[in-house]
Amino acid sequence: METIAMEKSALRILVLDDDPFLGKLIHSFLRKFGYTNCQLIEDENECIELARSEQVLIILDYDLRTLKGLDVMSLIQANNPFATFIFFSAQQSAYVRSQIFAAGALTYIQKDGSNSFMELEYALHEYVTHWCIKDRFIPIDLSDFRSRLNRA
Repeated sequence: METIAMEKSALRILVLDDDPFLGKLIHSFLRKFGYTNCQLIEDENECIELARSEQVLIILDYDLRTLKGLDVMSLIQANNPFATFIFFSAQQSAYVRSQIFAAGALTYIQKDGSNSFMELEYALHEYVTHWCIKDRFIPIDLSDFRSRLNRA
């Protein structure tokens, strides 16, 4: 249990949402659950720059101010194959979800109330558990990760 707490505090998380209030809420939620190395980002270009070259997990919205979340993801992936993405969005389109998964996101969580925050915490817990066990520079097995999430 102590190892997981240490990993939670070591995991670098960037939060990017076009709604400043929701971004602050996500950031506060993460800190409450022990993810102390998280940073709220308000600008897509700043997020792209900060995620250039290190192991980082990015929680991002699909609809942003100037770019789509998938565009931000693609620009980051071009420079950093070790970046990991969780989409946290109100999008309900099955097509959008399929694009998100095809692009290599860990998961998609629909913003629809307090349950979505619990889903986010569960996904992060599963990621940290996997992150602790595996070498951090080996890409996560997305199909295995998603199957574990779906069993819950």
